[in-house]
Amino acid sequence: TMSVIHFLQDALQAPQQAAALLGLAVALTGLLYLLVDALSYRRIPDLDVPLTDEEASEQLQDAELYTPALQQPGKIPCYDPSSMQLLGYAKAMTPTEVREVIAEAKEAAKVWRSSSFSQRRLLLKILLKYIIAHQQEICRVSARDSGKTPLEAVLGEIIVTAEKLSWLLKEGEAALQPSRRGAGVMASYKSARVEYHPVGVVGAIVPWNWPFHNIINPISAAVMAGNAIVVKVSEHCSWSIGYYGRIIDAALAAAGAPPGLVCFVTGYGDAGHALVTGGVDKVVFVGSTEVG
Repeated sequence: TMSVIHFLQDALQAPQQAAALLGLAVALTGLLYLLVDALSYRRIPDLDVPLTDEEASEQLQDAELYTPALQQPGKIPCYDPSSMQLLGYAKAMTPTEVREVIAEAKEAAKVWRSSSFSQRRLLLKILLKYIIAHQQEICRVSARDSGKTPLEAVLGEIIVTAEKLSWLLKEGEAALQPSRRGAGVMASYKSARVEYHPVGVVGAIVPWNWPFHNIINPISAAVMAGNAIVVKVSEHCSWSIGYYGRIIDAALAAAGAPPGLVCFVTGYGDAGHALVTGGVDKVVFVGSTEVG
């Protein structure tokens, strides 16, 4: 009788022990995943991007107010739309200068098209890490150049951009893998598939409303697909590209990417025309149908 009771007790305890062991295994696996993820995050290079006094200051002191009389030949006046405080000037690039930038990007594209997906992901990880760690600076510069509130900048510049980079890190390589297509009954003896190859240099013309997200969006997609890119920013929001351009340059260097892989153009309509007609292999345009 006692042996039967012991057998029943062992049988009842066995599922409980198995469940406990399973729970312990799951917990250890979770901790291991978090540890590996933390170590991987620490291995991502940190960027040191200096800020100018105007970029670092919470408020501009004694800044001159912008008026049309302050316009200068060959330059784009930059000012805070919310306060009309003058921020400085950006270069109004000539068509010849734009074509020179495209030529530089073409040389970088020849190198980057052979880059591994691992290197492309590293570049995006470096950008994402910097964005998360420097949200305040990015939003301050965006708000000052576009006139939006800091809260709007957080929503439109940080959250959306971080999500785009996260998606590309998780899904980008898989989305660019060759995929087979059915040839149909009449051509069943044939096979077909779709392959994706870098196009070369992408030209992008972006608007003023989200100065950070509007450049990172096409940049991240272009470089993940193995392309170089030249971005023309809006003449209504050209001051912020000074800081944002330094972020990109630092990230390219940290990832071992070729110089000129990502270039920026500042200017008016003639610069935009030179970009789309100057030899780029694909054009991305963000804006209304009327403007386009």
